[in-house]
Amino acid sequence: MKKLCVLLLALTLSGCSLLDVLSEPAVDLNGGGETATFSPSNETMNYHYHQLSEEEQRLYGLLLPALKEMAEAIELGQTDGQALQNAFVAVMQDNPALFHVENDYTYEEYSDGTITMKPQYYFDAQRKADIQKQVDAQTETILHDLPADTQEAAWYLYEYVAEYAEYASGPQDQSMVSFFLDGQTVCAGYAKTYQYLMEKAGIPTTYISGELNSDEAQALYGTSAHAWNMVNIGGDYYYMDVTSGDVTQYGPHVCHQYFMMSSQEMDEMYTADGAVEETAERIDSRRGIKDVMEHVMKAIFLICGLVAIAFVLVISVYLIVSGIPAIREVGLWNFLTGDTWDPANNTTGALFGILPMILTSIYGTCGAII
Repeated sequence: MKKLCVLLLALTLSGCSLLDVLSEPAVDLNGGGETATFSPSNETMNYHYHQLSEEEQRLYGLLLPALKEMAEAIELGQTDGQALQNAFVAVMQDNPALFHVENDYTYEEYSDGTITMKPQYYFDAQRKADIQKQVDAQTETILHDLPADTQEAAWYLYEYVAEYAEYASGPQDQSMVSFFLDGQTVCAGYAKTYQYLMEKAGIPTTYISGELNSDEAQALYGTSAHAWNMVNIGGDYYYMDVTSGDVTQYGPHVCHQYFMMSSQEMDEMYTADGAVEETAERIDSRRGIKDVMEHVMKAIFLICGLVAIAFVLVISVYLIVSGIPAIREVGLWNFLTGDTWDPANNTTGALFGILPMILTSIYGTCGAII
């Protein structure tokens, strides 16, 4: 008997430490009547693959090549729907180049416990090939001026994606193709684009999904769901959020705050869906530098604010002192309640009433507050 299930997936992960498994040999993925030999690629971090159970890794090994080839149906042998979902999510998070694969799929489960998975694709094979050529050409151009230093290269790509992307929803905004084709994407597209370019540059990077902790950030993006990246630089783990680094408030610019965050800093701003790697203690020195810079900038802004206030006070005092003789001549009450300002009136004499100005200031202030 067949069961048809449709899964609309929100990408998640679960985990163990990557340090224990990066050097794994090829795994013989057999079971349930379907066999695949899968060896983790040197081109990607494969972080989410290493978080899977043995059965889910077997499914991962079957799904990845089939999805690359745009198979219409994938025979998975005896397994269950939850294992399939976990394996599919891991494949999609590890492999941003699967831009042609939708996050929706169906599967048929038979009475003997075997499952056939039926993926869904955004494009046909020809359109996928055409897009891949365009992605390859753009990637070659982007990487042409890549700095040799790993950290500088990571910043170069962070800055590039932030500068050339615009935060906007679209039909393929959950994949990197929205960036390469349209220059418009959302957090998933930012994170997958950065992951793709970083790994093409030889810097191990993965995709992390989770929730924004800040109410302000949730209001900015209209959702609490978010995606960012974990990278391995110099044997340590850092976190990048290119979406938040693409600042449009106060004029477009790239914010350094979300570049190479420690795990401690990340935990303050995000809640990851699954396990992530801890940043080593040596990050404390880097954090100390950031704290010093933050205090210096706060001091500079405070000084600038105090200087501005001082100038306003001096100007105010000067105007008041200079205007006292004229106010005495006109009369303070007439000056404040008069509704006409006409210094050149030859009929009744000069008139100096500022009531309309006072009311205009009050109305303008109230309007701004509302």
